[in-house]
Amino acid sequence: MTARHLGFVVITGLGLWLVMYAVMSLASAAYFALAVSPSDSASWRIVLSSLVQAALNGVGGAVLIGLREPLSRWLFPGQSTIALPAETDFVAALLAVLGVYFVVRAIMDAAPTEIVHWLTVRELPDYLRGEPADTVLVRTRIWGVTGLAVGVALFVGSGSLARAWQTFRTAGRDRENPSV
Repeated sequence: MTARHLGFVVITGLGLWLVMYAVMSLASAAYFALAVSPSDSASWRIVLSSLVQAALNGVGGAVLIGLREPLSRWLFPGQSTIALPAETDFVAALLAVLGVYFVVRAIMDAAPTEIVHWLTVRELPDYLRGEPADTVLVRTRIWGVTGLAVGVALFVGSGSLARAWQTFRTAGRDRENPSV
């Protein structure tokens, strides 16, 4: 593998991370938009800022994915080789690490709320007793469950996703002379 290939894979991974982060932000903003009162302008500003953040992350990730080839050529103009495993294996490992990141992030986002609740109140949270839950807590739960689902899906499906990525990447190219 060349340094250019490595740059290509890392830029693609960063772009995918930004796009997935944007999807998770949209899920959180959508719930918050459904939970706020139409007359509460401060809450709508938060919803708008969440949507803008999600849009910027999504567009930034899509731009990185779209410009990954020119960026990798610009960052690594030479053809120096690096002793790495096959490209598909490297992408699978990158996706698995990204999946672990999302799982850890989901646990880190959800755990402090529960720990603080159990230490201060010492009783079951409202949502476990069937009472209406605080919107911040529910939003944290939605964010956590979405992140957990994305992380597990990435980790479990990393091999299949890497093979699909390789198939789409090489579609229509000469298999004997692959180039980035």
